[in-house]
Amino acid sequence: MRQAMLCAALSLSLAGAALAQTPTLVGGTWVNFRDDPDPVHPGDIIRTTLLAQFSPSGRLSVRTATDSRTVHGAFVTIYRYELTSASTYSVIAVDYAPKQICGAGGFCGPAQPFVPMGARSDCAFQLRGASFADISCDGQPAAQFTRH
Repeated sequence: MRQAMLCAALSLSLAGAALAQTPTLVGGTWVNFRDDPDPVHPGDIIRTTLLAQFSPSGRLSVRTATDSRTVHGAFVTIYRYELTSASTYSVIAVDYAPKQICGAGGFCGPAQPFVPMGARSDCAFQLRGASFADISCDGQPAAQFTRH
């Protein structure tokens, strides 16, 4: 009897360890690098870096940085996310930064959010192991992310 209980306990322990190792979006920082043509300056490229962090509490922080010959900037959008299936989630934009931007002449004014607050998106993801994910929102082509 005691041996059966030990075996059952070991089986549950191993099952829990296996579940803990199941790949998930939560934890770490997901990174995507993208180069796009500059629509204003033909021949130039705009490099965009996305850093996404999914917290266990349902908070998704997305830091976006852009850089080109003429465009430089960084901003953060905070979302509330909810898993809707094993491979989909929805997000609602709830906050952003910075709230103020300043120009070269010293004039400062309110910054507009990159994504309208309250906007909802539906996303699909496919995990490829613990370190790679393809993520697509609102029918857009999937972007490849690497966990760091």
